[in-house]
Amino acid sequence: MMTEPSSILTTAAAKSGPRNGNGGGLRSAFEMALQAADNAAEVRQVLTGEFPFISQEHLDFLEQNGGVAKLRELYYEVIKFDLQYGTKTSHFISPETLQQEARLTPERFADPSATKNTVRHRSGQTNAIKRALDICTDFVRNSGVADESATLFDIGSGTGKVLIIAMDQNGPYSQMFAKAVGVENYQPVINIAEKNLRSDKIAVDREKVRQVHTNAIHFKQFNGINVVVSYNPFDADVVREVEKNMRRNAGNVVFAYIKPHPFA
Repeated sequence: MMTEPSSILTTAAAKSGPRNGNGGGLRSAFEMALQAADNAAEVRQVLTGEFPFISQEHLDFLEQNGGVAKLRELYYEVIKFDLQYGTKTSHFISPETLQQEARLTPERFADPSATKNTVRHRSGQTNAIKRALDICTDFVRNSGVADESATLFDIGSGTGKVLIIAMDQNGPYSQMFAKAVGVENYQPVINIAEKNLRSDKIAVDREKVRQVHTNAIHFKQFNGINVVVSYNPFDADVVREVEKNMRRNAGNVVFAYIKPHPFA
């Protein structure tokens, strides 16, 4: 039987830290155990032993789409970010589960019908997001654009990881952006993103960041110099509609679509 959708999100938003909670030394021991595990079953056991909030559905997906390397990546590219910044981005919701929730609780969605185009809800890889932002900001700066002149848009912003990395005042990107906008169809992850953006381990000027609860294909509030980032949230049909809206409504735009569908 399919797990009730909202319980998956609640579980994924559980405390994103080691069960024993004793800091860096034990995490180093954990990393040694993670590297020593030489097959998927052992890696899964190490991960869930230390981070029991990880869903089996999430682990199944990673194992099927990359085996041991993808399973280890969950820690190094997702959970480790949450440990460092006090955030909760380690969620996973399959398209089937999201569609079921849209039928049961449509009020949680700006447009419940849009779930048919959703790839999945899961946290982006930290380094992939940084590489995309490096490329975008270098391109904008090389075009002669002054700092704090561009607006960042994250289409399908989920729990806000791109917004956090881009707008953290202690990071390398915040001087480029005057403001940032997250566009998301699913209200529960917007609520988690709001909490993440207020983590006391990051420095984000909340006056410069806003979230819009809408279907991505209906969003047209582009203006001026735009850097648009999207981490594989939906299928090619939606990407084409988003691109059309950018062409019709944006001035100058750099669009980075990370890990295009159908790749995991």
